[in-house]
Amino acid sequence: MAVDESQPWCTRASEAAGEPIAGTAAARVDAWLLLEYRGAWASKAWESAEVSPAVRAHVDAWASATTGSRIQLVRRRAEPERLALYLVSSQQAQPLAARFELTDHDAIVGFDLVAATAALRAGTLPVGAQPVARPLVLVCTNGKRDRCCAKWGLPVYDAIAERGDVEAWQTTHLGGHRFAATAVWLPEGLCYGRLTPQSIGTVVDAGLRREIDPLSCLRGRTALSESAQAAECAWRHEHRALGFDDVVVDRDDEHDDHGEIEAVVQGRRVHARLHAEPTGASAPPSCGKPDAAIVTWRRVGG
Repeated sequence: MAVDESQPWCTRASEAAGEPIAGTAAARVDAWLLLEYRGAWASKAWESAEVSPAVRAHVDAWASATTGSRIQLVRRRAEPERLALYLVSSQQAQPLAARFELTDHDAIVGFDLVAATAALRAGTLPVGAQPVARPLVLVCTNGKRDRCCAKWGLPVYDAIAERGDVEAWQTTHLGGHRFAATAVWLPEGLCYGRLTPQSIGTVVDAGLRREIDPLSCLRGRTALSESAQAAECAWRHEHRALGFDDVVVDRDDEHDDHGEIEAVVQGRRVHARLHAEPTGASAPPSCGKPDAAIVTWRRVGG
């Protein structure tokens, strides 16, 4: 189907307005449920997925009982006979992912998802799970949520999938489609934006070395608040701290539009206060929406 290029794209508008990317990842998310779903995705993908009431109730109960939880539907080009279910803990101290295979979606009711997530958070592989040897890279391609995700996300997903050295999946809404192509690297929970097929090789090569490069694509670590994400990004730029664990945030206090953050950066204790402030520019938060003021986290100390 032909794409109407005459309508403005929120991705282009955001970049043209100079919207900062740091501190824009989904915040305080450190427990992920990834469910392979091969049907069509609606704008509200999980809410509209064609699964039985028992499956929906079981997964929703996990989300309600698990702090920092997020549900993602995933798919890929190849479709093996069994469906994949991943549970992931993206706590920085010991990120860990587990894979289960399902004969169908109804089989998920037989898994104690809450107990399995608790095991992962404790650094233990749940009973019956398969270890995940390679990183999971999820690229948002849900054009029904925002057309930018399909336009920019699909070429990036294809470029990653062709490599064969990470587990590449298309996924539903990650948040911030104006930063498409967006992706999350699991189990560490590192969220990227404004990815292109040309830049993805550098990003994945660095990730396989447990590094972040280029830093300009890092939106933030999802386990943190937005202000802590912004602080981590700033410290990484200042110290050229590329390693996944070169910055460890151990104090993350965010209230309303203020954040008080402490971390260890390459062995050095640092502190920052941040405040959410308008940049003076505006752009649509998504395609078809009116312009809105752009707000970013600015450091006012440390």
